[in-house]
Parts: sequence; structure tokens; C-alpha cells
Amino acid sequence: SRSSSNGVTGGIAESYGRYYFKDKVRAMYVPRGECNETQSHLSIAYGRGYISKEEFEKLDKEYEGLAKGINSYIRSLRKKKLD
Repeated sequence: SRSSSNGVTGGIAESYGRYYFKDKVRAMYVPRGECNETQSHLSIAYGRGYISKEEFEKLDKEYEGLAKGINSYIRSLRKKKLD
């Protein structure tokens, strides 16, 4: 849905504004969840015939990459805290 896809970018922006590492990491859990929710909505849209298989696969792959990027960012924040 629009709400979950907008929540991804909004949540990432919000985490950049956080001062403490724990707050940044905690804030990044929200866009990660929103990313998964968007993928679920895409799957439903495909299953109902609202989007083509090609559109679904392209968007799903992009959100999969975004989720990996979010996880990498979370790991890097945790690593900085340990350094």
C-alpha cells in the first residue's frame, strides 16, 4: 500500500535524525517492517491480477534489495557502537 511504501522512506529519514545509536537502530526496525509489508501488498496485488508477473517480480526484487540495504545499515550502526 502507499502507506507502507511511504513509511519506508519516512522511517529511514527519521532514523538519520536520531542522535543515539540505539535510537537509530530502533527507528530502522520500522522501515524494515514497512518494506516487508509492502512486499506482502505486492504479492496480494499480483495474486488478484492488479499487476503483471513482470511488474511484481521487478518491484519485489527492488524491495528485497532495499530490505538488505536496511539490514546492512542496521549492522553498520551496531558496529559503530562497538568501535
